[in-house]
Amino acid sequence: MRSFGGACLLIIACNTGERPATPAARPPTLQRFRLFILTDLMGEIEPCGCTLEPLGGLARLASRLRARRQDGVQPLLISHGDLRTQAAVSPASLPQLKASARFLQERLVALGLSAAGAGSKDAALGASTLAALTAQSGFPHLRNGATMTAAGGAIALHRGNLKTLRDVASTGTGAALLIVLYEGDIDDARREANGLAKAGASVLILVGDQAGAPVTELTAGLYALRGGQRGQELLEVELHLRRGEALRLHQGSAGRAAELAALDERIAGLIKQRDRAEVAAKPAALIAARTAQVHKAQGQRAALQARPLPVIPAAGSFLSVARISLDTSVSEDRQMKERVQAHHRAISALNRSLENSRACPPAAPPEAARFVGSEPCAACHPAATVFWKSTAHAHAWATLEAQGRTYDYGCVGCHSAGFDQSEGFCRVSEAGSRINVGCENCHGPGSLHVAKGGRGGIRRAVEESTCVRCHHPPHTNTFVFADRLKRILGPGHGAAAK
Repeated sequence: MRSFGGACLLIIACNTGERPATPAARPPTLQRFRLFILTDLMGEIEPCGCTLEPLGGLARLASRLRARRQDGVQPLLISHGDLRTQAAVSPASLPQLKASARFLQERLVALGLSAAGAGSKDAALGASTLAALTAQSGFPHLRNGATMTAAGGAIALHRGNLKTLRDVASTGTGAALLIVLYEGDIDDARREANGLAKAGASVLILVGDQAGAPVTELTAGLYALRGGQRGQELLEVELHLRRGEALRLHQGSAGRAAELAALDERIAGLIKQRDRAEVAAKPAALIAARTAQVHKAQGQRAALQARPLPVIPAAGSFLSVARISLDTSVSEDRQMKERVQAHHRAISALNRSLENSRACPPAAPPEAARFVGSEPCAACHPAATVFWKSTAHAHAWATLEAQGRTYDYGCVGCHSAGFDQSEGFCRVSEAGSRINVGCENCHGPGSLHVAKGGRGGIRRAVEESTCVRCHHPPHTNTFVFADRLKRILGPGHGAAAK
C-alpha cells in the first residue's frame, strides 16, 4: 500500500508539474514544569524563635508550595548541598541530629521531594548514620555520579560534574531536559561549561557561595542557578519545554530578577533601620513608621512577584528564575507548624531519656574557673543585677520552657551559661542557676572572681566575637554590636544612672 500510494503521488506530480504536498510538521508538544530548589538547608526545620526577617522554615515552605500549585504545571522539589547538619556533630548531639534529620527528610518527602543531594557537612554525621538516612523509605537520595529521571521521564537529574556526566552522555537519558546537581563552584562551572553543554546539560544547581544573581548563562543553552541557605529562600524556576528545542532564558525573567533583587536590598535595609530603632528605644511612633515601611516594601515585592511575565513565545524552550524570600509575607502552614512543634517536644523527650548516659566533655582541671551562674554576682553588683533582670537575657530560659524545648541541645547553649563546656554542665538537670543568659556568657566562668572577692578572674572587656556565637544568621540577620550593647548596659554595668 505504501508503494502504491507513493506511485500515485508521483504520477500526479508528473501530470501537473507540481511537487507533491508534504504533511505539515506537528509542532513540539509544550510541557510546563515548576522547579522549587532548596540549597544548603543544613538541618533547618524552623528558624530560632528570636529570628528577625528573613525567616524560612518548613511551615512557610509548605505554605508557598501549596500556593503555587497550578493546573497543567508539574511541580518538582529538589534539594542540593548540605541538607541535614551544620557539621557541629559530637557523640552527645548525634541522637538529636539523627532524629531531626529523619523528621526533616520525612516532611520533605511528604511535600513532594523529587531528588536530594548531600554535602561535606552531612558527612560529619558519620558514614553509617548518613547511609541509614539516605536509605530512609521513600527518600530520593541522588548519590554523586548517579542519574535519575522525574516527571515521567521528561526530566533527568544527575549529581556530579563534567567527569561523571560523560558516562551519561554516552548512553543518553531520553529526557527532554538534563539538570545537574553540580559538585563544584561557579568557577568550576565556567571552566567546564562547554563540555557540560556538549554532554547535554541545560541547568546546573550550585551550592555554597550564593552571592550573585539567581541565574547565570554560562554558555548558549546552559544556565547556573543559585538558591539560598538555611531554607530562608526558595528558588523557583519556570520551565516551558518543547522537546528538541534548546533552552533559553525568557527575556522578561532577567529584568524581573533585577527588580526583585533591588527590592530585597531595600527591604533588608528597612528591617535593619527598624531593628536599630527598637534597640535604641526610639519613640513607638517612629518604630511603627519603620515597620509600615517594611510592610509596604514587602507588599510591593509580592505584587511584583505575582505580576505575570511577558508572554512566553509560541516556539522554543524557556526558563525563568526567581529567588523567593520565605519571610513574614509568606504565612505558616498550620498543619506543618503543628508537626514541627510536636517534633520539638519529641526531641526534648528523647534527650531527657538519654541524659544519664550522655557523653560529656572532659572535666576542667581543678584550678580552672567554673560557671556558677549569675546569683553570686548580685551581692557585689546589685544595680547591674536589677537592670539585667529587666532584659530579655534574664528570661531566655523561659522562652524554651514555653515551647517545651528545655532539653533541645540546639537551643540550650544560647539560653544558659556554660552548657557543654568543661567548666560548665552537660546535663540539663544539672543546670541549676546557670540557666538564662547572664554575666558569665559575656565575662566567662566566674568562680575564681567570686573566690577572690571580685579581684580578677574574669574578662572585663567583651568583644563582638563573644556575642555572635549566638547572635548570628539565621538566628538574627540585623545584629549591630554597638546598638545591642546599649540594650544590655545599665547602672553599675557601664552606663550612668539616670
